[in-house]
Amino acid sequence: MRVTLISARSHSGGAAQATVRLHRALRARGLDSTLRAPCIDGAEPGVFPVGFWPTARHAQLRLALDQLPRWLSGSFGPDQFTTALGPAPLGLATALSKADLLHLHWIGKGALPLRRLASVRQPVVWTLHDMWPVTGGCHYDAGCGRFTATCGRCPVLGSRRAQDLSRRVLEAKRDAYSRLDLTFLAPSRWMAETVQASALGQEVPVRAIPNALDRQAFAPVNASLARSAMALPARATVIAFAAMGGAAEPRKGFDLLAAALPALRDRLASHELHLLVIGGPADAAAAATMPTTGTGYLSTEQAVAQALSAADVLIAPSRQDNLPNTVLEALACGVPAVAFDVGGLPDLIHHRRNGYLARPFDADDLARGAAWVLEDPERHATLRQAARESTARFAPEVVASQHISLYREILDRRRGMAGP
Repeated sequence: MRVTLISARSHSGGAAQATVRLHRALRARGLDSTLRAPCIDGAEPGVFPVGFWPTARHAQLRLALDQLPRWLSGSFGPDQFTTALGPAPLGLATALSKADLLHLHWIGKGALPLRRLASVRQPVVWTLHDMWPVTGGCHYDAGCGRFTATCGRCPVLGSRRAQDLSRRVLEAKRDAYSRLDLTFLAPSRWMAETVQASALGQEVPVRAIPNALDRQAFAPVNASLARSAMALPARATVIAFAAMGGAAEPRKGFDLLAAALPALRDRLASHELHLLVIGGPADAAAAATMPTTGTGYLSTEQAVAQALSAADVLIAPSRQDNLPNTVLEALACGVPAVAFDVGGLPDLIHHRRNGYLARPFDADDLARGAAWVLEDPERHATLRQAARESTARFAPEVVASQHISLYREILDRRRGMAGP
């Protein structure tokens, strides 16, 4: 069985990290897995370019071509809307032809345009790392809900027209999916429910399989050594926030964390609090509340594990999220997590067992939850152990076996339909 995974990038970014971790796990189980990406940004056995120019510069060109319809529609806002209406990378057809089954991941930025997707003849499995496969173009709908019908009047585009670009993309997806032998994979229960509620996913089978995590790479590091390496105060209570780009992405809710910090400081008046922003710079507004350190972008799993292990708690105040790598990684490092009870976060955080789920989007309850985790040393030690133990079901060998079983089921059904 030859399986080809398709991703916009090979290593950097949350979706790419989840994809390459699955690729490693599949190969470790003896599967003939190939990962193809138009932008290769890391060395890995079995990882190859999907086109002839796998560089960041050409990735930016493909992104520009993919976003051209959005710009022509008059939308120049943040990059939270992807069309997949651009041209396919040269060499894509050859790359796809060698697989018995295609496993798609994040295919925006020109990785696999919808017109080319519609011509795929192999069975297709598609992991939803965000909502994009079932929306008219947005990565997350921010509660808009129009993806359950026809899209149009897209708030991400700032559009008031019913027949706008979002509806055009939705219809292009509908046409492509109708031609495919397609199965959606949802890493979280929330994402599975989102697919089933969508206009595009109601006729597509959906299965729930989580992302894999290497629990040897993400394991507790001695906190004193981690803090010393990062020049963090040894005796402080360290509160971590982790996101690529730090506080820059509104969906990740850093502003809600900032609103909770004064109440948290009051609840833990006897603690020396220190905020650690992992993945971005220190935030000036937060620094006015308590001492703050920003790590900037961390390029290795070792560096991320060290940063997480330096923390006493991770606060993940996302407004909408699937199965965030940062929370899973923190738990594997033995760091309890606090988040709002939204999206796929309840799949990771078990309330008052390995962390705390706060009422959405109550900054006071977020502070209350973080204080509950931190105020009792004996409870904190119990939560740390439970955090680590709760990640066993994400072990690579467990997740890879679930994927391989699904691949075989799909291919066996396909052979049965073809007849003797």
